[in-house]
Amino acid sequence: APSPSPEATPHLERALALVAPGGAHGQLLTAEQRSQLGHLEALLADAWFQLGLLDTCRAHAERALRHFGWSVPSSPAGWGVGVMGQLALCVAQAAVPEAFEGAPDKREARTAAGRMLLRLTDMFLFAQDMPRLLWSGLRMLNTCEPLGPSPALAPGYALMSLVAVSLPPTRAIAEIWLRRSQEMAEQVGSPIDVAYVLSRSAAAGIGLA
Repeated sequence: APSPSPEATPHLERALALVAPGGAHGQLLTAEQRSQLGHLEALLADAWFQLGLLDTCRAHAERALRHFGWSVPSSPAGWGVGVMGQLALCVAQAAVPEAFEGAPDKREARTAAGRMLLRLTDMFLFAQDMPRLLWSGLRMLNTCEPLGPSPALAPGYALMSLVAVSLPPTRAIAEIWLRRSQEMAEQVGSPIDVAYVLSRSAAAGIGLA
C-alpha cells in the first residue's frame, strides 16, 4: 500500500480522535474500532517515518500492533523472552506449517501487522538494537510466512539475512533467505520492492564473500 504524505498527519490524528473519542485506553473498543485504529496508527507510523522522526514512528507502529492483537515487549527481560519465543515459533512453523495457516478474516490485520514489524526491523537494524531487532525480525517472518509470498515478506527475508550473515553459525541460513527474498520480490513485488531487496542483498552478499 502507498505510504501517506507527511502532510496527512493532522488529518490522521483527527481520525483517531473520531474513532475513539474517549481515547484508545479510555473505553472498551469493538473489534471494528480496533481494526480502524490499527490501520490509522500504521498510516501515522509511515508518515512519521518519512519525516525522519523515528521515535514517533516507533510509538505509532507499536500501538498499531497492539490494536491488531500483537503484543509488544516492554522490558529488557521481555525482549529476551520474546526472542526465544519467536525462535521456537520459527522451528514449529517450519516443522508443521499447515498448523499455522491463519484464518481468512485475519489476513488483512496480519498483513498490516507484518508491514509494521518490517518498519520496526528496519529501524532496529540501523540502530544496532539487537534484542529488539531479533524480536521484530523473527516476529515479522512468523507473522507473514503463513500468508505466502508478499511484498512485506520479501524485504523481511532480505533484512534478516543481514543479521544472519553477521554470525558464522547462521550464514547458511542467510544464503537461503537471500535467495528467497530475491525470488519473492521478483514474483510479487513492485520495482521499488525489488530495488529495496537488491540493496539489502548486496550488503548481505558482502558479508558472505
